[in-house]
Amino acid sequence: MKRILVVLSLALLVAVFSFASQNTATQEIRIVVSPVALISVSKPVLEFDISQQNFLPGEAPKLANIDGGTIKYTSVTPDQMPRSITVSVAEQAVPTGFEVGVVVLPPDNAVGVLGASTGRVVLDSIPRTVISQIGTGWTGSDYEDGARVLYDLGILSHEALEIGSFEIEVLFTITED
Repeated sequence: MKRILVVLSLALLVAVFSFASQNTATQEIRIVVSPVALISVSKPVLEFDISQQNFLPGEAPKLANIDGGTIKYTSVTPDQMPRSITVSVAEQAVPTGFEVGVVVLPPDNAVGVLGASTGRVVLDSIPRTVISQIGTGWTGSDYEDGARVLYDLGILSHEALEIGSFEIEVLFTITED
């Protein structure tokens, strides 16, 4: 009788543990990817200093290859719809007699399709494309990462050279084509 009780007890324990180990639950994971367009500049303030060092005797001042820092951007596009980065000036115009040129070089250390430089453009109130054919990708977030920005400043008229300070707000915009 004891043997029967022991066998039945063992059978009952095996049955309980086997049913307990077969209990399951499921969880569904849904991944949702939304369009993303983010942009930032590494140098929010930049100063062009027109001083004696920019002049040579008998010549107009030359300011070229002025380091404007980098633009960092992230783009996730639906169906690889291309985007562009444009540049323009905000409310105030470039002072009369001056020409500000800008070139944005494509990023070196990047992941994805980050576009191509369109070359030098002249700043004005109309947005001009500086990087075109951007797909999905990102430039990186380290200090050295991003698309390099280079400015040049041309003086179109000697009459425009007034001693003082002029501020221009430059807008970089990532936009869908």
